[in-house]
Amino acid sequence: PSAPTPAAQTDLGEPTPASEEVTEENLGPSLTSRDWKVRAQCYELLHQLLAKRLERNKNARGKIDADSILDNLDSSVAAMAEDTNVGALDKALGFLFLYADACRKAGDPEQAASMARSLVKKNALSSRPSTL
Repeated sequence: PSAPTPAAQTDLGEPTPASEEVTEENLGPSLTSRDWKVRAQCYELLHQLLAKRLERNKNARGKIDADSILDNLDSSVAAMAEDTNVGALDKALGFLFLYADACRKAGDPEQAASMARSLVKKNALSSRPSTL
């Protein structure tokens, strides 16, 4: 008899794919997906979109309107730092570092405080080797 297949793998030992493919069209609703792999894709796509914006205009650093990338993005960033899955959280932190450097609202004292509270009160600063 064969051993049971782990829940996180297919029969071929491949990682289980995300339940959906994230695109710019479904990015907003996908940010709150229950599937951590979908959320991780969202954070990666946001990082790519913001990085492309910076590549096109090097002088835009600290001046980009995040809501021009995704509606209400500024109001969503603090929650990203509270992701409970370490894989998704790593992708979120990568995006958040770029957001802090590139986006205008990140320098707002209330926004910065909100992001800092989220980083401290939840999972980002816990003792997980892959996030430190």
